[in-house]
Amino acid sequence: MIDKNLKGGEIVKIVFISNFLNHHQLPLCNAFLQMEQVEFKFVATEPVSRERLELGYSDMDKKYDFVIRAYLNENEKIKAVREMKKADVLISGGEHRKYLDKKERKNKLVFLYLERTFKKQKPDLEFAKNVLRAVKNHTFNGNRCEYILCAGAYVAPEFKRLMAYRGRMYKWGYFPEIPEKKEEEAEELKKSETVEILWAGRMIKYKRPRQALEAAKELKRKGYQFTLNMIGSGELENAIREEVLKENLETHVHILKSMPPHEVRNYMDRANIFLFTSNEEEGWGAVLNEAMSSRCAVVANRRIGAVPFLLEDHKNGLIYDGTTEDLLAKTEELLKSREKQRELGERAYRTMITQWNAGTAAEHFVQLSEKLLAGGGHDAGLEGPCSYIG
Repeated sequence: MIDKNLKGGEIVKIVFISNFLNHHQLPLCNAFLQMEQVEFKFVATEPVSRERLELGYSDMDKKYDFVIRAYLNENEKIKAVREMKKADVLISGGEHRKYLDKKERKNKLVFLYLERTFKKQKPDLEFAKNVLRAVKNHTFNGNRCEYILCAGAYVAPEFKRLMAYRGRMYKWGYFPEIPEKKEEEAEELKKSETVEILWAGRMIKYKRPRQALEAAKELKRKGYQFTLNMIGSGELENAIREEVLKENLETHVHILKSMPPHEVRNYMDRANIFLFTSNEEEGWGAVLNEAMSSRCAVVANRRIGAVPFLLEDHKNGLIYDGTTEDLLAKTEELLKSREKQRELGERAYRTMITQWNAGTAAEHFVQLSEKLLAGGGHDAGLEGPCSYIG
């Protein structure tokens, strides 16, 4: 049982523990910092990787005084542990277990911020080890004061199969910044002679850039006028470039190197359609939030973690079944109607600004935490972030 009975008006001390601060987490952190009833710290447990820095990401851990870099030296580590012990609520992917012993964690309200565990479904030795690890960490070692922030629609079903955290799971995700642009300004940016389609991500197998290329090849054959910009680098990049040349797609498909996040957002702001082709290995997929925030009409695979939480088919985007044939059909549906592109893009934006944003997520999280700390029931009656899954 949690030993703090929180009364109305008290300050809630929240510590968010993650590997390092990034641009997807910063808006949520800022939202907590702006709340008068919240005292907030972020604990970074490892430095930003060289790979991310080379891709144009900045070392945000150094920029903000609310960040404690536990990896830096012993003094910072001691400071991080002290903040965790003082906190009423911890948000963690599991890193807190390395800093607090079982006794210290026992009566602490902890929200594990997790994507799906079994992204790869192939029944091999690696999969078996993953199952055993999950059973050990969650079925046997998860305490009753630990709750799950499900970053993706497929997290809760996995834990239910593991007989873990039943009745303690909530919708969650990632909450990138939402640029403020008026509808007229946004529409002006999307006024191109031909429809602009965008694909963005690392060019690796589970992101499936080839599927977007296959769709483009067929769309060109059918005579549609469009431009497909593909942003990203990776192991498949050279093969993608070669295929563009081989299929004479240079006038329709442009391969662009990886670029900093703000430059990708500029392309999103101009794009009419966004293709999100990843498979189930995409635990969440924050690029979906970003594309919706940029008023793109999205065509997204249903197996991506964020899709069932953020999209309603034919209401604020189009959901396809994962096959190239269905991706092609849904993209054609949009190419036939500029008005449909505009309507779905505008509704996607409304979803972001009214519900799936950092401010709403922070408010809902504090409401839920206060209810649990005060000994209330698990369902706080919320919609969107922190809504009860079971």
